[in-house]
Amino acid sequence: MKFVSHYAALVALWVTCAAGVASGADFPQKWVFASADVTSDEGLTKSIKDLQQYKALSVTHLLLHEARLGRIQLADAAYAVRARQYQDEAQKAGIALVPAVYALNGAAWLRLDGNLAAGIPARDIPFLVRDGKASVDPTTALPVVNGGFEEANGDRLNGWDGQELAGKNTFVDTTVKHSGKSSLRITAGKASPISVGLAQDFKVKPFQYYRMSVWVKSDGVQAEHDSYVRATSSGGKRGNIWTSLGVSPTQDWTRHCITFNTMEGTDLHFTLGVGDMRSGTIWYDDLTIEPAGLLGVLRRDLCPLKVTSEDGAVTYEEGKDFRPVADPIVTLRPGGLPTLDHQPPKIVLTDNSRIKEGQKLLVSFFHSIRIYLEKEIVSLEDPKTLELMDTQMKLVSRIWPTGAYFMEYDEIRIAGWEGLPDGRHLKPGELLAWHLTKGIEIARKYVPDAKLYTWSDMFTPYHNAQPFEKGGYYYAVNGTWEGSWVTLPKDVIIMNWYAPTKDSMKFFSDRGNAQIMCGYYDGRSEAQMKENIEQWMQVSQGVPNVLGMMYTTWTNTFEDMPPFFKLLADYPKWSTGQAGPGRDR
Repeated sequence: MKFVSHYAALVALWVTCAAGVASGADFPQKWVFASADVTSDEGLTKSIKDLQQYKALSVTHLLLHEARLGRIQLADAAYAVRARQYQDEAQKAGIALVPAVYALNGAAWLRLDGNLAAGIPARDIPFLVRDGKASVDPTTALPVVNGGFEEANGDRLNGWDGQELAGKNTFVDTTVKHSGKSSLRITAGKASPISVGLAQDFKVKPFQYYRMSVWVKSDGVQAEHDSYVRATSSGGKRGNIWTSLGVSPTQDWTRHCITFNTMEGTDLHFTLGVGDMRSGTIWYDDLTIEPAGLLGVLRRDLCPLKVTSEDGAVTYEEGKDFRPVADPIVTLRPGGLPTLDHQPPKIVLTDNSRIKEGQKLLVSFFHSIRIYLEKEIVSLEDPKTLELMDTQMKLVSRIWPTGAYFMEYDEIRIAGWEGLPDGRHLKPGELLAWHLTKGIEIARKYVPDAKLYTWSDMFTPYHNAQPFEKGGYYYAVNGTWEGSWVTLPKDVIIMNWYAPTKDSMKFFSDRGNAQIMCGYYDGRSEAQMKENIEQWMQVSQGVPNVLGMMYTTWTNTFEDMPPFFKLLADYPKWSTGQAGPGRDR
């Protein structure tokens, strides 16, 4: 077929280009981190129009995120027809498509099976039996001091540390409050952004599971979205809260909830406030940290539920001593994300249960947590993930026979707690190395000569796979990703999106991997775009096998694409030879 031959020719071009990099900014490959939607005729029309824009800019490759790729098993025959039309138009435009597969850092597969979320263990959580049901012991709540912000000396709140800005930017507000006589008010500075973190410290037990609840009102707030509530443990080496509150710039009093696990920590440092606040006012009131119970409990083989007597001597049986346990919200997933403000399920005793009224129990189980506003992580350990990868690759290779595919191993922020089905408990780096091998095997099972790509961050000691001594624990991972690169083949091309120094570029080059530099990151001004381009040109200088540059937008900001590529082409004319600091997401 002419279509397949076209992509075979492009593969040959890739191999030829891998022999070296063009001089200056004249790279042989010009990429775009692109989205398309061929699930409807309207989406196809728009996506083809976008292709014409890319063609006008001499784009050679698209790293393609298409709306149905993540759940392609739901695609119908009409989708396949539209996908072929889109590929035909890309061929006419001379643009190679590289569809994305294996979205482990996202919610697409969890819409198919919510229980496949990566699990974190909650261990020996105290429960009490009342009226034939067991629920979490409320007395195990963390003893927040002055969570209603009622007790104060002027604008200094009793029980809270970190009040350097009291009376300047933080106030006790007796007029605006959710309940009681007062609330905490934080107002932005007039001259420069402010950061506020009122703090309390708690002694905690490892692997206890909590839900924090706070009422929030805001008026014109501009700030870092993930900076309102934080918690750390293990001397600051472990971040325990990674979920954003989701506060709108302006909103009336609203209850916000997040869940977190103490993990291996015994001392928890908790902060409430706001970071990089540039404008507006925010109010807090009625803060509590209560045990979360079975909220969002995961139910699958690698995430077992265990219920024992208080002394651990007796293990009770599900289906015999108590009815099957599940949190329906995990499966139903309204709006795609489980809610965090609903009542957790209780353990309901059977008629012939060995568990007695008034008895204390210890309950162990697994749950997941949300990363920032909407990120969820799929389990690396569960074999069903590999099954979904296999199904996806089989169907994508049929519907999108491009010969090149992008494996989305990126920012995997929960892993390593479950263990593999054969009983092995691999370190996270070993786990990812094993999983990458499986992913490549699956891809080449359906496309033996597939050209494969992946992101850089999970496979370099200069980014997310850095050693513990440098960065501590990685998010809610059971350790670090160090050593993940040991199984990375030389023929997998790296999309390097973060290289503040030459180290990461050189690391992959020394291993024999060709690279694409991923620039831009939504810096809207010409100065910001120049800074980004300059950074990449400096760190790639003298590094072999750099094939090109990708316009990488995290927010679908494509209007900056023409000026970015023009600045890239004109780089020798405006370059100062001085790179600024590297940019993270």
